[in-house]
Amino acid sequence: MHFNTPPLARPLAHVVRLHIAVVALIAQIALIALRSGALAQSQLPPLTVEAQKAKAAKAASSAPADFEPVEAPADPAATPPGESLTTPTTAQSEALLARVPGSVVVVPDTAYKNSTPAVTIRDVLDYVPGVFVQPKWGEDTRLSIRGSGLSRNFHLRGVQLFMDGIPINTADGYGDFQEIDPSAYRYVEVYKGANALRYGANSLGGAINFVTPTGRDASLFGASADIGSFGFHRLQSSSGGVKGPFDFFVTGSWQEADGFRDHSWGIRPPRHIQDSRGGVNQAVASLTQDLRRRPAVDEIVAVTGLDPATVRECLASNDLYRLASIEALPAGGEGGGGEVRTVDFTASLGDVDDRLESVEDRMTLGPLIARLSQRERRLLALRFVLGWTQAQIARDIGVSQVQVSRLLTKVLSGLRESLEAA
Repeated sequence: MHFNTPPLARPLAHVVRLHIAVVALIAQIALIALRSGALAQSQLPPLTVEAQKAKAAKAASSAPADFEPVEAPADPAATPPGESLTTPTTAQSEALLARVPGSVVVVPDTAYKNSTPAVTIRDVLDYVPGVFVQPKWGEDTRLSIRGSGLSRNFHLRGVQLFMDGIPINTADGYGDFQEIDPSAYRYVEVYKGANALRYGANSLGGAINFVTPTGRDASLFGASADIGSFGFHRLQSSSGGVKGPFDFFVTGSWQEADGFRDHSWGIRPPRHIQDSRGGVNQAVASLTQDLRRRPAVDEIVAVTGLDPATVRECLASNDLYRLASIEALPAGGEGGGGEVRTVDFTASLGDVDDRLESVEDRMTLGPLIARLSQRERRLLALRFVLGWTQAQIARDIGVSQVQVSRLLTKVLSGLRESLEAA
């Protein structure tokens, strides 16, 4: 249904709408004024702040006459004046990590440097509970903290390594031990399991932080020398100092070892030949390049300082490390027709001699058989050496077979009794 509004009623409707809008605006302004008044009434009372000196004087005036102030104990984790602000000392690190509600261990350098030469990471962490360290070859090690990465057999996964808080592992978690030098650190921090999450989520298996000294806790000059078995030698030196707000620390080490694989020699030469062989071979290579020919023994002696007999043994020992195959190629390698020739050295090798087992018996029976008559010795030779039958022996010596049997029994019984008496 539709109604048409008369023309005179349209201006009146506009006026009514305008009045309604004005009334709504006035009501909104009044509401805002009421809220502001209520907020002003609910404000907090004024706060008076007293000065620190006035507060201390007030506390002192209210204290008993015989009261003596007690100073708070010093925080062991705080940085003493003059110490490094970036690298905590061993005592500071122990105090800081003692507050961690988990298993974290600090291994100071005095725990492994003063006992035996520390070469690998095992020498540092061998006595830390929960840490499994097993050397594999060279400096490579199988490392596990509470079972993390225990099944890994190639390099390191699951445990993060840090040096002064800087990651040694690559971005994918791969880790190696070639950069670790136990003689260069002041202490080592071991974070087990989730206690290492301070270094990131990829250190869930644990983390090890190797902390180097600073110029503020290192001596101006330090040196050490280690000597061990299997030709092990190591030299290490370091220096540190402070100049105003700056400090420095530098360290370096050198080490060598002959290795542990004496069983890899085909024929093992004496130890002094093994130790001298490397120097002799280096001298031979250098002289060959300078002289453009193979050097003589006297020339090698002049370079190495060894006696001629030792030089000859070292040169001969080069053929003992890897023995030639029994089917090796001869000089010339190939025949005239291009076919490869091989030499079967097995044909020149000795075979098992079955008669060796009877040497002792023959040596024992020799004097006893010499006492027999010529006829008895012939009888034994025909029967046991030539293998004749009793019938053949009977026809040869001109007796019956029964007599041959009786003679053999008599001779063998006499030899048996002589052996038992001897």
